[in-house]
Amino acid sequence: RALALGAHDQAVAFLGQAVTVSADPAEQGEMLERASESAAAAARFDQAQTLARRALELYRPTGDRVAIARGTAKLGAALGWGAQAKDALELLEPAAAEFDDLWPNPAVVALNAMLATAYLFSNRVPDCVSVADRVLEVAEHEDLVETLAFTLVTKGGALGTLGRVREGVGIIRAGEELALDAGLTGIHLRGIQARTFWELESDTRRAIEGMREGIAIA
Repeated sequence: RALALGAHDQAVAFLGQAVTVSADPAEQGEMLERASESAAAAARFDQAQTLARRALELYRPTGDRVAIARGTAKLGAALGWGAQAKDALELLEPAAAEFDDLWPNPAVVALNAMLATAYLFSNRVPDCVSVADRVLEVAEHEDLVETLAFTLVTKGGALGTLGRVREGVGIIRAGEELALDAGLTGIHLRGIQARTFWELESDTRRAIEGMREGIAIA
């Protein structure tokens, strides 16, 4: 319930308590992943990284490669959003190669979605678009809505960087709409932020409207 209400600090505390109760490493790892995600949403990126690393420490001895891939994506996200793009890329790029034999498992697709974003953060824009396109094809066909919405926003931002602003804004809007319909508030807000950044260059009025919308949601 704390997650649904957006009370991320409260969710982190509850999940941290729950970890101490469970004796199952897989269950503990999943709770730590969720806690990492909540900490990142609250902009507590150091804490998010610590929680994701703890999850990975639990997963690695089990040999569950899907869980390891999923936890690696969470750590990469915590690094990327914490302005550590170089570290995120150094983690995610070899991991994507390591787990490529599991493609198109949703955890591996999500890992590649975060890799595309790390490429964008690192100004490796053509690489971002290439990986995003691969992710989008699978996410569309397999109905991976969260990954699809997230990656549409990433690709739209990359196209804007390449000077394809109208195309990029349109793709970001598609990601926003998917996120809104699915109740993915964080991705919806990220889409608004990305779109208004590019609209400021061509349509100030719409950019201001988007900023107001984002403030209302936040």
